[in-house]
Amino acid sequence: MRKLGLSVREAAEALGVHTNHIYRLIWRGELKAARLGTRLIIPRRELERLLGVPVDLEEDAPEGARG
Repeated sequence: MRKLGLSVREAAEALGVHTNHIYRLIWRGELKAARLGTRLIIPRRELERLLGVPVDLEEDAPEGARG
């Protein structure tokens, strides 16, 4: 099943940036995130909106790690 949202760490890895950059984008309101308990989840659509292209992380996942 395709993930609907990514953790801050996963989003940073997908974009090739540091996690602090993701937090900064969220703080500035440039990237929307939802809080689930203590975790911030970035909707996949938000990354796609930011980049202007579809994000497909499934092909980068190691075999067996797709759930």
